[in-house]
Amino acid sequence: MRVLRRGAEPVTTTPEIRAFLHGPEPLLVTKANAKSVVHRRIYLDYIGVKTFDAKGKLTGELRIVGLFTSTAYTRSVMKIPYLRSKANAVIARSGFDPGDHSGKALINVLESYPRDELFQISVPILRKHAEAILALGERPRVRALFRVDQFDRFVSVIVFVPRDRYDSNVRERIGDFLKTIFDGRLSAYYPAFPEGSLARVHFIIGRSGDKTPKVETAALEAGLRAIVRTWDDALREAAADAGVAPAMVAIANRLPQSYRNSFPADIALRDAGRIANVGPENPIAIDFYRLGDHTPSDAGLKIYHHGMPVALSKRVPLLENMGFRVISERTFEIEAEEGAAPTFVHDMELVNGFGQPIDLSDGGALLEEVFLSVWRGETDNDAYAALVQTAGMGAHQIQLLRAYGRYLQQAGIPQSQDFIAAVLNRYPDIARALFQLFEARFDPAMQKEGEVTALHIKAAIKDALDAVPNLDDDTILRRYQNLIESSLRTNYFSVSSEGPRSLAIKLDSRAVSGLPEPRPWREIFVYGSEVEGVHLRFGAVARGGLRWSDRAQDYRTEVLGLVKAQQVKNAVIVPVGAKGGFYPRLLPTGGSRAEIFEAGKKAYINFISTMLSITDNLHGDKVVPPKGVIRRDGDDPYFVVAADKGTATFSDTANAISQSHDFWLDDAFASGGSAGYDHKKMGITARGAWEAVKRHFREMNRDIQTEPFTVVGVGDMSGDVFGNGMLLSPCIRLIAAFDHRDIFIDPNPDEAKSFAERKRLFENPQLNWQDYNREAMSEGGMVIPRSAKSVSLTPQAMNAIGLDKTTASPAEIMNAILKASVDLLWFGGIGTYVRGAGEIERRGGRSRQRRNPHHRRRSAGQGCRRRRQSGHDPARAHRIWPQWRALQFRRDRQFCRREFVGRRGQHQDRAGGCHAQGLAHTARARQAARRDDRRGSGAGARQQLRADAVDLAHPPARVGRSCSSGALHASAGGAGAARPGGRGAAEQCRTGRARGARRAADPRRDRRTARLCQDRPV
Repeated sequence: MRVLRRGAEPVTTTPEIRAFLHGPEPLLVTKANAKSVVHRRIYLDYIGVKTFDAKGKLTGELRIVGLFTSTAYTRSVMKIPYLRSKANAVIARSGFDPGDHSGKALINVLESYPRDELFQISVPILRKHAEAILALGERPRVRALFRVDQFDRFVSVIVFVPRDRYDSNVRERIGDFLKTIFDGRLSAYYPAFPEGSLARVHFIIGRSGDKTPKVETAALEAGLRAIVRTWDDALREAAADAGVAPAMVAIANRLPQSYRNSFPADIALRDAGRIANVGPENPIAIDFYRLGDHTPSDAGLKIYHHGMPVALSKRVPLLENMGFRVISERTFEIEAEEGAAPTFVHDMELVNGFGQPIDLSDGGALLEEVFLSVWRGETDNDAYAALVQTAGMGAHQIQLLRAYGRYLQQAGIPQSQDFIAAVLNRYPDIARALFQLFEARFDPAMQKEGEVTALHIKAAIKDALDAVPNLDDDTILRRYQNLIESSLRTNYFSVSSEGPRSLAIKLDSRAVSGLPEPRPWREIFVYGSEVEGVHLRFGAVARGGLRWSDRAQDYRTEVLGLVKAQQVKNAVIVPVGAKGGFYPRLLPTGGSRAEIFEAGKKAYINFISTMLSITDNLHGDKVVPPKGVIRRDGDDPYFVVAADKGTATFSDTANAISQSHDFWLDDAFASGGSAGYDHKKMGITARGAWEAVKRHFREMNRDIQTEPFTVVGVGDMSGDVFGNGMLLSPCIRLIAAFDHRDIFIDPNPDEAKSFAERKRLFENPQLNWQDYNREAMSEGGMVIPRSAKSVSLTPQAMNAIGLDKTTASPAEIMNAILKASVDLLWFGGIGTYVRGAGEIERRGGRSRQRRNPHHRRRSAGQGCRRRRQSGHDPARAHRIWPQWRALQFRRDRQFCRREFVGRRGQHQDRAGGCHAQGLAHTARARQAARRDDRRGSGAGARQQLRADAVDLAHPPARVGRSCSSGALHASAGGAGAARPGGRGAAEQCRTGRARGARRAADPRRDRRTARLCQDRPV
C-alpha cells in the first residue's frame, strides 16, 4: 500500500485501489511513489497482478516493484507482449490496415509514444491520444494530451508545440502553467524532437492534495498557445482585432527583443502610435500609465524621444519636482527607417512621493500637461510643479501661483521659493482655494456671480488658515491672499495671438502687505518663461525708462532705488516718476554679444507686449478696455516708456509694438528712435554729468578740456554713459576700467592714441575691452577676463592701480581700481560700488548682485581722487552723499590753504570764497544728517555725519572774510566761531570793522596768515 499512497496520507485501501481490485483488468502497471536508490534515480515501476482461487474468486494481489530493463524502452512495442496487445487493440479499433499508409503512421505513433506512459495508459485513452497525434502530421498545432493517474497521485501531460518556438524559457513557462492549472508540482519533464515541425514535452505534475481539478482541454490548449505564441503572432492578432494601420504595425515590428520581452503586443501598438508622432518637429511624447500589478500610488511613465536618449539627470529632477520618486528605468532604442534618426523609449516606474494615490482617471493628461510644459521651458522646473498631484492643478494654474510666489521674493520675503512651494503643497486645499479666489475675481465667465463666490471662498480660506499651526506657513498663505486681493488686472484669462506674451498682474502696491517704502501708486508684474520684470508708477501720469536688469533675484529692489531719483528728474516733465526693469531669462549661455543682444530684445518685446495687454486704449475720447480683462480699477490709458540701461536703441522697437497693438500713442509711445532722438547718439546723460565734472575741476583751477588728467571707471565703450563720457575730452588718460566681462589697464596712456582707440570701440558696439588694440596701449598694459581665477600683473599695471602684489584675483584688482590715486572716477551707471562709511555692506542695492558682490564696494572716504562723478544715480547709494559733501569740503579747504599760500595776490577773495563755501557745506552736511536720521540710517552713519558737521563748523584754524568790513579775518584756537560757546559769526560781524582795520595795517599779517594756511592733515 505504501508504494501507492499520496504524499503523507495514512496507509489505507483507497477507493481507487478498491476500484482496481474489483475491476476487470487482471494486471496493473504504474509508477510507485518512491524513487529507486540503485541503477537509475527515477520513480520505481509498479506491477500489480491479481490472484484468484480455483473458483475464480479474488484472493489478493501480487505486487512487483522495481525498474524495467533498457530493452523495455528500446525494443519495438510489437515485441513486448503487454504493449503489443495494447497496440493491436488500438489498431483494430481505429479501422486502419497495418499494411497501408495510415496503419503504418499509427504504428509509428505508438512506437514513438513515451514508453512509461504506454505501459500505464488504458487502451481507450491511448487510442484517443494516438489519433490526435496522427492528425498533427497533417495539421501541426499546439496540442495537450493529459491523463490523470488512476490513484490520483500525478497527472501525465504530453504537450506538442512548434519546434521553432520551443526553448528552455517556453518549457519553463509551460511547466509553471501546468502545475498551476492542475494544482500540483512539476515532478519531471522529458523533451523529445520527433520528425516534423513539432517538439514534444512529456510533463509529470505531482500531486499530494485533494482531488485533481477538472480541466477542459480547450482551456488548457488556449493557455499553451498564449505561451508558445510568438510576439509577432500576437502583434498580428492584436492589429487585426483593433484595425491598426499597417504603418503602425511596421513600427511595432521594429521594436527590439528587450522591449518584446517586457511588453505585450497590444501595448506595443499603442507605443507605436506615439513613436510615429515624434520627430524633428516634435521630439518628445510621454505616457503615464498603470498596469494590473501597480498599486494606486504606483504608475509607469514612458518617454519617447527622437534622435538621442534623455539623460537621467534631466528626467529625474523634473519628476521629483512633480512629486514622484523614481524607482527604476529601462531604455529601448527603436531603429528608424533608413536614413532617419532612431527613437528612444524610456520606461520608468514611479511612486507618489506624498504617499497618496496617483490620479490617472483622465488617462494621465494633467500630469502630461505639466511635464511637457516644464520640458519645453514654458514653466519653471521647481517644486511648485508638485501641485499637479497634491492639488490637482494644471500647468497654467500652477504658473499663476508660481508668479505670485516669485513676486513675494521680489518684495523681499525672507523665505525661499522652495519653502513657499512646500507650503502650498502642504496645504493643497488652501492652494486650490487661492486660485479659485483669483478665478472668481478675474474670470470674465464668472463676472456676474464672482463677487458672491469670492466672499464664500475667502470665508473658507479664513477657516482653513485658522487650522494652520505654523506661523511661517500662515504668513505665506496670507500674503498670497493679500496679493490676490490687491490685484487689479490680469491677462490670465485673455486669449491673444499678437505674438509673444507672458503673464501680467497689475497691483495696487499700497494695498500689498510687507512692501518696502516708497510704495508706488500702481505696478505691473510680468512673469513668463522668456522674461520677468516689474514696472513701477507713482502716479496716473508718470514717465520713466525701462531697464535691462541682470539681477534675477532682486530687480524690483534695483528699480525701486532708481525710481526714487526718477521722481525728482521727472518733476519737470510729468508730475511723478516711473521706472521699469526686465530680466531676460533665456540669454544664450556663452553666446556672442550679438546673440545676447537679440535675446534681450526679444525679452523686451515680450515685456512691453505683456504690459500693453492689460492697458486701456483710447479711440478718440473713448477709453477702450483690453479684451478679456476684468478691471478692478478705473480707466488707466496712460503708459509711456523711455530708454535706460541696455534699451537705448529700443525706442523704434517699442513704438512698433505700440503700433502693432493699435495703441493710442502710436509712435509717441517711446521717446527717441527714428521719430525722436537717439539716446546714446546724443549722450544726454553723459554730457550733463560731464558739465558737472568740468565745473568741479574748474573750481580747482583745472581745465580738463585742455589739460591731461587721469581717470578710472566702471563700464565699457559700448555703454551710453561710460562710452560717451570717455569721448568728451581729448585729454582723458584712462588708466583702468572694468565691466561685467573684462578689466582694462593702460598704465601710461597716450592721450591721442587712446582717444582714437576708444572712439573706434564706441562706434562698433559689438566690440568690448578684449578688442582694444594692444599696440595703442602703453608698456605693461593688460586686458584681463573677469572669469580668471588669478592674474599675474605687470609691474606697470601694479603701480598704476596701486596694488602691492604681482598676483591677484579679478575682485582684488577691481577693488584696487576703485581706490586708485587718480583725478576722476567715472561710473557708467552699472552698480553701487561706493557705500557710506557707516553703512553695512549689504545695504546697497547692488551688493547681492553676482557680478558686483559686496566685498568690492568701498566707503566714501577711501581713495585719493579729487573728483568722483556718476552718470547714473544707482552708482552711489544715497547714504554716501552727505559724507562725500563733507569730505569734499575738507579737501577743498586744504586746497584753499595751499592756494592762499601760493597766490598771495588773490588771498582775500580766495580765502573769503573758501570760508563761504565752508559755511554752506556745513549747513548742507547738517541737513543731510537730519535727513538720514529721518530715513533711518545706521547709528554709525549718523555719528559720522555729525562728526563731519562739527569738524566743518569748528576747524582748527579758520580763514575767512568778515561779513561787514571785507578785511581778512583769521581766528585761531579759542576765539569766535572756532570755539564752542564763544562768540558766533554775527558777533564777529559787529566788531569786525575795528579789528579788521587794525589788522589790515599790521605788517605781520601776511606772515601770520601764511602760517595759518599751511598744509595740515584733515
